[in-house]
Amino acid sequence: MAVAVLLLFLGVATPIMLNLFWSKSPASLQTPKIQTKTATTHSLLEFYPIGTNSFQSIDEVLRFVEERTSSKGYMGPSSYLVRGETQTVPATASPVTPERTSQGPSTPSKTNVQVVGIDEPDIVKAYGDILAVASGSKVNIVSMREKKALSVIDLAESNVYGLYLQGDKLVIISVYYTASPIRIQGSMWPEVPIAAGTSTTSIYVYSLTTPAKPELLYSTYIYGMPMGSRLLNNTIYLVATLPLEVKLPVIDGQPLPPSSIAKIDPYANSYIVIVAMDIDSGKRTALAFTSSPSTWMYMSRERLYLAVQRNIGEDSYRYFLNASLNYLPTEVKTNISSLISKGQYMQALTELQKYLATLSYEKAEEIVKQVMEQLKPMTDKTYFYVFGIDGLRLSSLGKFEVDGNVLDQFSMEEVGDSFIVATTISRWQVYAQMGRVIEIVYRPYNTTMEIEIQTDGQTKIQVIKFNETQVTPAPATHLVVYPVRTGEPENALFIVDVKNLRIRSSLTGIAKGERIYSARLVGKTFYLVTYRQVDPLFAIDVSDPSKPRVLGYIKAPGFSEYLHPIDDKTLLGVGLTDDRKLKISLFDVSDPTNIKEKSTVTLDAWSNILSDHHAFTFDPSTGEVFIPIQSWKANSGGVLVLKIKGDSLEYVKLLEHNQALRTVYTETELYTVSISQVRAYERQAYTLTAKIDLSAG
Repeated sequence: MAVAVLLLFLGVATPIMLNLFWSKSPASLQTPKIQTKTATTHSLLEFYPIGTNSFQSIDEVLRFVEERTSSKGYMGPSSYLVRGETQTVPATASPVTPERTSQGPSTPSKTNVQVVGIDEPDIVKAYGDILAVASGSKVNIVSMREKKALSVIDLAESNVYGLYLQGDKLVIISVYYTASPIRIQGSMWPEVPIAAGTSTTSIYVYSLTTPAKPELLYSTYIYGMPMGSRLLNNTIYLVATLPLEVKLPVIDGQPLPPSSIAKIDPYANSYIVIVAMDIDSGKRTALAFTSSPSTWMYMSRERLYLAVQRNIGEDSYRYFLNASLNYLPTEVKTNISSLISKGQYMQALTELQKYLATLSYEKAEEIVKQVMEQLKPMTDKTYFYVFGIDGLRLSSLGKFEVDGNVLDQFSMEEVGDSFIVATTISRWQVYAQMGRVIEIVYRPYNTTMEIEIQTDGQTKIQVIKFNETQVTPAPATHLVVYPVRTGEPENALFIVDVKNLRIRSSLTGIAKGERIYSARLVGKTFYLVTYRQVDPLFAIDVSDPSKPRVLGYIKAPGFSEYLHPIDDKTLLGVGLTDDRKLKISLFDVSDPTNIKEKSTVTLDAWSNILSDHHAFTFDPSTGEVFIPIQSWKANSGGVLVLKIKGDSLEYVKLLEHNQALRTVYTETELYTVSISQVRAYERQAYTLTAKIDLSAG
């Protein structure tokens, strides 16, 4: 099967052929095609120059990739690539009830997100009368009014990463671990092989005008694993990480033009790919840049921040190699310097080991010892890449770095013209060890082989003996370089000017010996929870970006994994006690210099809020808090309903629903959701009114 697509770069239209060799029939793959119309249209795909440090040609991209992948000892994949067509695979929309005839009684609750007005993907979404629930490869469309499942969208072998539901449009982000081969060929570069097993991330936009018959409007796909997404107004932003071994970032079957690919990190091992898609028109664009894999993203209305942690392993090699250059003869030094400049650290270490092997063991060991004495501890760092966002327009604004690692997205906030980030800082000492082979003991080879010969039903066994065997001796000298964490961690807060991306101020040395477990900005106060033996909740005043200061803190047993602002005077924490029980804490922060833990609820259970803030639901109009829980001892679970009354947390009810993951509320009803069932409750008395079975994938 051959599909022709156009690659536009440097103002030249170059035809590219995608030769696909299916290992299984197209119908066995995963891409939705519910209607006869083509959902992916290349006329809807537009590219914009990324600006800073963009590549000048595809050849330059491929040369960079070859240098970086060879530096990791990569042997090169076979010519089997991942799936190249979005529209080859049908997904089914299975109506199970008649079309919806009426709207729900009231507006349902929304997903718990960090930034008001910027939606985040989740497995459950509600809008109007519709509840969309993702389960494996399926998305169930449920009518909350009729208490019925209306339809099921089946993505076959894909797994749903997250959903958005805005008006009558449902957006599905899915991931498929591809296995089918493809070759990308063009007149301006050689065949580009991509390793089998590369993941493909797809975005599908459905119309739910008729919920019983979802209609696929648009779709797009890229190679790579999703690491985050946001929806602002009608534009979805998706960020994915792609190993450099895949050679080229691709969207909808065509490589990105070099003007849309930037070499931001010359020592990268991955691409970070950003896709922007208008869910109303289907128009989309993409850009990519070289980097280590991104760990977290934060998005305001004007900027997208991607956090990338320092690669301590590779940096330790580079650090040691650079320090060793002063002890090497000119020819060896020149060779190793060239390899370092290309990021080919493993080859450089091999060359260094070869040179050391020419010396006496004592001399080589002395050189390694002298190099180590020069090395000071390395510090964790997080690099931030910042992009301006304006609909489909994405522009690189620059980058900055801070010491330490970011815990999660709540460790970052943009306020006015400042970006605030909290980190935990660890330090690493680089060590190197010399070893030598004293005696090599080889395992005896099997020097005989049996041959079975069959003739006229008779079997004869012939034994052949090999008289010659070959062994490859190990090198006489071994060099191992590795980092070791040293000292105790500490925590810091940095305030960055978003206009010039420079650090305005910092507050370091917070809670030495402990690590950040949760963070949240409330107004002009940044709250941090650290933990080692007790649970200090710190309040940091950031009203003056040039002078952040600790206002106060409280210590209590256990630690909070998630902090939620109830109002400007109250903070709710969800975490664990020292003996691993679930703990919900109510903090009075009306006076940040004198924080008080006013009320707690503790139970022998676990909640997925500890790992996913989308599971937390709070109704500010009633003070009700809904917490999905699971009791391993009881082998059951449900949704714990608490109520905030003044300074107290009150137990209201446990809505039994094993494996419940989310809660949605309207003015008159509650819905608890698992991957296999939705349960509806009357809001005032919490009376169970319906069970709606779902199609689990």
